[in-house]
Amino acid sequence: MKTAHNYIERAIEHTNTVTEFYTIKAEIEYKMHNNLEALKTINEARKTDLADRYMNNICIKYLFKCMKPSLAEEVLKLFMR
Repeated sequence: MKTAHNYIERAIEHTNTVTEFYTIKAEIEYKMHNNLEALKTINEARKTDLADRYMNNICIKYLFKCMKPSLAEEVLKLFMR
């Protein structure tokens, strides 16, 4: 898993605008049991394009996985207006 994490870090350093890289990185971190780090990563990806509903949904999913339902509700409200 550490090797995969290193490769995805290098990919993000090379091209930091690809949101899929951040999603993959968050999945790797989650599988490495770094739940809060995965949440930070996916939130960073969400902030790159705030209008992207898919990334908002993924962020909400990770918020629920990290037992933060009140924050999930706040993010949900951002694009439910």
